[in-house]
Amino acid sequence: MKPWFEREQEITEFKEPVAYKGLNISVTKTKVNPPYIATVKSPATGKEVMKTGGNTEQEALDSAKQAVDKREADAPNISAGGQTSLLFNTPSNDELLKDPTIYNDIYAKISKDSNGPTLVIGNELYGAADLAADGFRRSDRRNPKKATTDALPQVAVNASNKLLSQMGIKMNGRYTMDIEGKYRDENEHTVYPLQFQSSTIHAGDKERMNRPGLTIGTTREDIQPWFQREVEEAEIIKFPEPENKVLDMPSVASYPDFITGVADLKARRHKGDISQASHDKLYTDLIHRFMRKEDVESPWFLREDTTLREAARGVMFREPGQKFYYKNDETKFLEFQKVLALPQQKNNFDNAEQMEQAIQDVYKKIKTNDIHWFNNPTGALAFAIAHFKNEQGQDKFFGKYFRQLTGSPQQRTNIWKNTDFRDLGYQLDTPSSRKAGYGLKPQLVGLRTDQAYSNPKQIISEIKDKTFSEPLKSMPGSFPQFNIDEKLEPAVRDDFGEVIGPIALWLGMNLDPATEAARKFYLGKQPWSSCKIIFPGAQTTGLIDSVLRPPAGAGIGISSKGGKGAQPSIKNLRAGINALRKNPTENNKKLLNEYKSAISVIETLADLSAIDGPIKVASERGLINSAVVDAFKKALSGKISQQEKKLLIPLTKYKKTKGKSVLVYHALAGLVNQLAGSLNSDKKLRFSEAGLKFLNSSPLIQLYMNTKAESGTVSVTGFKAIWPPQFSGQVLVSDRMYQTNKSPNGKMSFSFQ
Repeated sequence: MKPWFEREQEITEFKEPVAYKGLNISVTKTKVNPPYIATVKSPATGKEVMKTGGNTEQEALDSAKQAVDKREADAPNISAGGQTSLLFNTPSNDELLKDPTIYNDIYAKISKDSNGPTLVIGNELYGAADLAADGFRRSDRRNPKKATTDALPQVAVNASNKLLSQMGIKMNGRYTMDIEGKYRDENEHTVYPLQFQSSTIHAGDKERMNRPGLTIGTTREDIQPWFQREVEEAEIIKFPEPENKVLDMPSVASYPDFITGVADLKARRHKGDISQASHDKLYTDLIHRFMRKEDVESPWFLREDTTLREAARGVMFREPGQKFYYKNDETKFLEFQKVLALPQQKNNFDNAEQMEQAIQDVYKKIKTNDIHWFNNPTGALAFAIAHFKNEQGQDKFFGKYFRQLTGSPQQRTNIWKNTDFRDLGYQLDTPSSRKAGYGLKPQLVGLRTDQAYSNPKQIISEIKDKTFSEPLKSMPGSFPQFNIDEKLEPAVRDDFGEVIGPIALWLGMNLDPATEAARKFYLGKQPWSSCKIIFPGAQTTGLIDSVLRPPAGAGIGISSKGGKGAQPSIKNLRAGINALRKNPTENNKKLLNEYKSAISVIETLADLSAIDGPIKVASERGLINSAVVDAFKKALSGKISQQEKKLLIPLTKYKKTKGKSVLVYHALAGLVNQLAGSLNSDKKLRFSEAGLKFLNSSPLIQLYMNTKAESGTVSVTGFKAIWPPQFSGQVLVSDRMYQTNKSPNGKMSFSFQ
C-alpha cells in the first residue's frame, strides 16, 4: 500500500509558509488522514527537506518544527580535534567583500548568542593584530588559480575544531547567513546568526545554496545519514526508505584534503561501492590533485601571509596593480604585485647568517638571483622583497634591508620610499606623483630652502638642469620658453612658476599694475631688487611659495601658483592676525576684538600639532569629552584598551573610507570632519568672515603665471597679479589633510567657495 503522502490528494486549503530556523514550512489540508500536511523546504536550495502530518493545522506545524529541531539536534557535532575551514559560497560575496567580483581579506570567527551559532566579521578598524588577539582568523581565497579569470572569488577561513565544537557547529554542516537578522555587537563587529540547512554526507554530496552561506569543510564520510535514524512515531511520521541504495561515483575534486580522500576511497572499496580498479585510478588522481606544485600564475610570494594593503606610504603599502612608469619611455613600466617582509613572525633574524640563509631560500623560491637591492646589508637583520611585472609580463624583484621590521607581521610599516625608484628612472604613476616626479619645485631643482638669495643670478646658477636654467636668462628682456615635452606644462606652471614669479618681480618686469601698487605700499621708493628672495623650507606652505624680504619690515609673501592658486593654510590666517597686531590702528584693534573667538581657534590650531590642535578645539567646543581625549592619547601611544577603542569607533562614521584604515587616524579624521562642520556652521563665531578679513590683511601678493604648450615647447605668456589680496566668498574649514589610514599631511586647512 502506498504511503499517505503518495496517494492522490485533493488540496482544499493552502496556508502561507511559516519561516522557521531558515526554512519555510507550508501547511496544506487534504481529505486523507492525517488531514494536514506540513512541507518543509529550504529557500536556500529550493529543495524539499521533509514532510510531517497532523490532525490540525497547528499540530502539523508543531510536528514540522519538532522534526526540524530533531534533525538539527541529531546531526553530529564537529569533533574537537584539529583544524577545518569555513567555506563561503559566492552569494556571500555581497556581504563579505567590498566588491563581490574582487577578493579582499576579511577577518572572521564563529561565536554564538542566545539563539545559537553566529558568524562574526571583524571590524577592520581594530587592525590585524587586535583582531587576531580576539580570535579572528584572516581569510584566504578558495580558488587562487582563478584569480586572473572572470570567476567569482570564493572566501575560506581557517577555524579550530575545538572552538567550533564549543559553539555547537555541526560536522560538515551547511549554514545560511541570516542577512535580515544581522546586527552589531558591543565591539562594532558584524554578527550574522547562522541557520542550519543540512550536512554533507559524502564526498560527492554537493548542494548549491542561492543565499549567502557557508559549509564546514571537515571530513566527509559515507556513514548512514543522521536524519535516517529511528525517530519516535508519536513525534514524527516516518517516511519510507528506498529498497536499493543509489551509489554516486566519488569526485576527486570534491575532497577538501588528501587524507579525507584516502579515507573515503578506502571505505568505499571495503564496502564494495567501488572496484579495486576504480579505487586505484581515483587514488592516482588524488595524488596528482594534492601534489605540491609551484603555480606559475600564483607563486609563493603571492601567497605569503605578509599582505600589506594600506595605501600612500611607500612601497610597503602599494596596492597590487599600481604602476611605476619609466620617465624616458612611458610604454615601459613596472606593475606592483606584492611585497614580502622577512622574517615573518619576528622583527629580525638572530644573526646575519640566518638572514643570508633566508635570502638564499628566496633566490631558490623565485628561481633567480636577480634582485635589485636599494641599500647595503650593513647592520641589517631583516629585509623586504617587492615583486613587480614589467610591460612584457616578466617578473622583476627589488629588495631593501632594514635593521629590524616595524609594525605587525600582517602589516609591516617600515619606510621604503617610492622615490627610491627614481634612481632607476621610474616614477609612481599617480597625477600628483607625475607632477612631483618632474622635480620642478624650488627645493627639487637645486635651490636651498630658507636661503636668502641676493639676486636672480645666484638662483639661476644653482638650478641643476640647464634645460630650465638657461631660458631664465632671457629675463627681463622676454619671458622664458622651454624646449621640453608639452606634458610638463602643469609642472612648469604650478611648480617652476614658484621660481620664475619672484625672479620676474625682482627684475622689475612689467607684470601687472597691481605689483607696482604693492611695491609702493610695502617699499616706498625702493625697487623690488632691494629685497632678498627666500623659498620656504616646507614644500607645502599654503598660499606662500616664496618671500621677498626687504631691508626693513615684514617679509612679503608671494603666491605663485598657476590657475586658481593654492588653498590657504592656518599659517596664512595667523600671518594676517600678526599683521593686524603689528599695525595697531583703531580699525585693526576693532577687528581683533570683534573676532577674538575665531582668533582663539586659529591660534590653537596654528600653535599645536596637527593632532593635538583639533582635539583641543573639539574638546573646548563640547564635541568630545575628556574620556575620548584620553583615548586618543592612549591610541597614539599604542597602549589602548578595548574599552577606549569603543570610545573612538563612533567618530569614524564622520569620515568614509573605501580602503583599510587605522582606528586612531580614522577617528581623528572623523573628528576633524565633525569639527569643520561645527566651525563652518557657527553663526556666532563667524569664522568665514574672520578668515577673509585676516587673509586680506596679510602681506601677500597673488601672482599667477600663465603658460602655453605647443610643438615641443612650454612658454610663459604672462602673469596675473592681485593686490591687495582680494579673497572673496567663503573661507571654510577643511579636513583634506586628514586621512583614515595614516597621520595627517599637515595642519587643518581651508578652502574658498
